[in-house]
Amino acid sequence: MFHPASLFIGLRYSRARKGHGFISFINFFSITGVTLGVAALIIVTSVMNGFEGELKRRILGIVPQVTIEAADAPSTKEWPSLVDRASTHPKVQGATPFIAAEGMAQSYKTLRGAMIYGVWPEYERQLSTIGNHMIAGELRNLESGKYGVVFGRGMAAKLGVNVGDTVRLMVAEGSVYTPMGRMPSQRRFNVVGMYEIGADIDSLVVLIHGEDAAKLTRKPKQSAEGVRLYLDDAFDADRVASELAQSLGEQWHLDTWSKSQGKLFAAVKMEKNMMWLLLSLIIAVAAFNIVSALVMLVGEKRAEIAILKTLGLTPAGVQMVFLLQGIYNGVLGTLLGLAIGSAVVLNLDVLTPILGLPLVPAPGIGMRPMPVDYQTGQVALLTLTAVCLCVLAAYYPARRASKIQPAETLRYE
Repeated sequence: MFHPASLFIGLRYSRARKGHGFISFINFFSITGVTLGVAALIIVTSVMNGFEGELKRRILGIVPQVTIEAADAPSTKEWPSLVDRASTHPKVQGATPFIAAEGMAQSYKTLRGAMIYGVWPEYERQLSTIGNHMIAGELRNLESGKYGVVFGRGMAAKLGVNVGDTVRLMVAEGSVYTPMGRMPSQRRFNVVGMYEIGADIDSLVVLIHGEDAAKLTRKPKQSAEGVRLYLDDAFDADRVASELAQSLGEQWHLDTWSKSQGKLFAAVKMEKNMMWLLLSLIIAVAAFNIVSALVMLVGEKRAEIAILKTLGLTPAGVQMVFLLQGIYNGVLGTLLGLAIGSAVVLNLDVLTPILGLPLVPAPGIGMRPMPVDYQTGQVALLTLTAVCLCVLAAYYPARRASKIQPAETLRYE
C-alpha cells in the first residue's frame, strides 16, 4: 500500500511554504505545540520521578517496608529462624529484628513525642538508610547494656541535645502501677549518634539497641517484637507480604508500609497522573491544529488530487500522501521536544541558576542537586504516544482526500 510517489508528494507538501502562508502558519504552531508538550512532559515527569524516588529512599528506607510479627503474642524469641526464612524470598534484600514503641524523649529543656525503634546494629547498618546518613557517631555505637540512643537531627535540635548528652526515654508499654498511679517505663540514655535523612522522620524516629528496648518495654530477654524486611523495590511490599504469608503460616501476622505511608505515595502517584493528563492536552491541541491544517490543505489541493487520481494514483496512495504529512509534523515536533526536554532535564541544576528560577526545594533537599529520574522507557512511551496522536489526527483529512471524485472536481476547472 505504500508507494514512493506518495512519499515524494507528501514530503513536497510538508516542506512547501510558498503560497500557503496561513496553512504554513498553522503547521508551525502545531509542530511547536507538539514540541512544547513533549518537552514539558519529559521535564515534569522526570522531576516528579526524582522526587518520588527521594521520598521512597528517605522514608521507606527507615519505616518498616514489611513486618512479620507473632499473631498471638507481643514478642517472639524465634526471630533468628524467621530472619533466615524471610531472607530466602528473591525480592527480600535482608531482614532485621526490631522492637517499636511510641514514647517520649525528655531533655533538660523540653519533652517531645518520639517513635522509638529497638534495632540490632549488626543487622541494621547493612540495610537501613540511616547508616548511610549519620552526621555524628555510627550505628555500631549502639551497644547492648550501655543504653545509647541515636537521634535524628531535627529531634536533637528540638530537644537541644548533642552527642554525649543524656536524655530520658519513656514508653507507655511496660508501664507499672504504683501508689502514685500508673507510671511509664523510663530510662536515661546517652546520645551516641545523630543522623539526617532530610525528611520529617528526622524529628520523629529514635534508635536504641534492641536488647535495651526489650528491657525498656519489659519484654522477655533476647526477644523481639518481630522482623522487618528490606525489599529490592518497596512498592512490591503487598505482593511479597502475600507470598510470605502463604509460606510462613497463620501463626505470623504480616503488615506493610502502605498502612502508615500509603496515602502519601498514593497522593504523589495521583499528582503524577494528573500532570501527565494535563500536559498531554498540549499535544492533543497541537494534534487538532494538524487536523485543521490538513483539512484546509485538502480543500485547496482538490484539483491536484483529482489530477493525480486520473494519472493513476490510487485512493490509498492519496490517503498516504496526507498521512505522511501528519507523520512528518508529529515526528519533527516530537524529536524537537525530545531533544529540548532531555537537554533541560540532564542540565537542570546548571540551567536553573542561570535562568534565575526561584525553585523552592522540598523539605530535606536544601541546596543539594534537584532529584531527577530520567527513565528512558517512559520517555520512549511518551514520544511514541505523541507520534501516534499526530497520525490519528491526520487520518480524517487523509481519508477525506482519498474520497475526492476526479470527475466532479474537474468538471468546472
